[in-house]
Amino acid sequence: MILTKTSHTVFFPGLNSLRFIAAFAVLLTHVELTKKLLGHGEALWLDLHATNYLIPLQGCIAGTTRWMAPLLSILGELGVVFFFVLSGFLITFLLLKEKEVSGGIAVGKFYLRRLLRIWPLYLLIVVLGFLILPYLDPFEVYQQQRYMWYGFGTQLILYICMLPNLSFAHFNIAIPNIGQAWSIGVEEQFYLIWPWLIIRSKNIITTILYFLMALIALKAMVSLCPNEWWDGLPTLKRFLGMTKMESMALGASGAYLVHRNKLNWLQWIYRPWVQRMAWLMILPLIYVMPKPLMPFFHLVESVLFLVVIINVSNNAQSLVQLRWSWMDFLGRISYGIYMYHMMIITLVIYLVKGRIIGFERLDLVQNVLVYLLSSVLTIFVAFLSYRYFEMPWMKLKERFTTIVSGEEARRQNRREHV
Repeated sequence: MILTKTSHTVFFPGLNSLRFIAAFAVLLTHVELTKKLLGHGEALWLDLHATNYLIPLQGCIAGTTRWMAPLLSILGELGVVFFFVLSGFLITFLLLKEKEVSGGIAVGKFYLRRLLRIWPLYLLIVVLGFLILPYLDPFEVYQQQRYMWYGFGTQLILYICMLPNLSFAHFNIAIPNIGQAWSIGVEEQFYLIWPWLIIRSKNIITTILYFLMALIALKAMVSLCPNEWWDGLPTLKRFLGMTKMESMALGASGAYLVHRNKLNWLQWIYRPWVQRMAWLMILPLIYVMPKPLMPFFHLVESVLFLVVIINVSNNAQSLVQLRWSWMDFLGRISYGIYMYHMMIITLVIYLVKGRIIGFERLDLVQNVLVYLLSSVLTIFVAFLSYRYFEMPWMKLKERFTTIVSGEEARRQNRREHV
């Protein structure tokens, strides 16, 4: 249920908790990925998009894939897709609300709000990833680091210009300890174009559907082109593959349904069996998705995530509420959790494996220790960052706010319920 106490205040309960779950899912996958990059043979990470099996379940039955590997390998991708759907939902709803209340959208203020919330921490991570961490032994990831020096200046410029996904696609490598930043570029590029589409649109849902179909058609056409046609085609294919703006468009369609209170659709989404199906299908699909359909896997998951988002945030009878204060807190610092976690994981493995604690290899106990320390330290660093680095920028952001949302809306809601 949306708690809108004034025409200028919007608060969606439960979404912070979902943010934390998504960020933590990314952390779990990157523990296994970092273990593999650091040469630990017991790592459970595998590239599901390149597996020889049509479905991961076949690999598990054949005994060539451990049962937890597909799950741990895909959780990170699912977390990122969830963030894309949520971004499309929230940004579109707030833009529609601003257009309704103000009669228009102040695009300049919108860009300033996004810049003040996203860029400070993002640029800090870029500085750490390019100019500091590569020179510190505890953060060395040799398998990635040996390649990052090729086109170093170009990569740095692309990251500074908020094009990390283009850098990733062109050089086909991730910068050690900050590879997750590619998704921030996708979101910022979406924010760059989306307000103009909302402003100029006479029929929002038609605009969303055209955008969705055009993007899918573009990706399909490019994917069918032989790489020999143009030297830049492999880069373009990787770039479009990473640019999952169709997930954001699906999130935007949910915002339209909620904003316009389309009860014929919402009542169907609110049905208990639809909710159960959405929650229960998210993870099992990993094991049964045929390889030819993997390029569309994120679209299926996006629809399931959208059902979850609409129910948790807007349905008073939602089967899953997720309104615990501790999860709300972790969700508020989830941006920091997402941005810091890879460097923390690298540091923890360095400390655990034969350095300070003294284990030469990672067995069950040490793996538990890696997961535990990585989680706790990431949350601690994210909290410090949120409290002392991000909040001053967020307070500055409030000067350019038309529709109050997020943390300030949460505080207002709590005051009005006292």
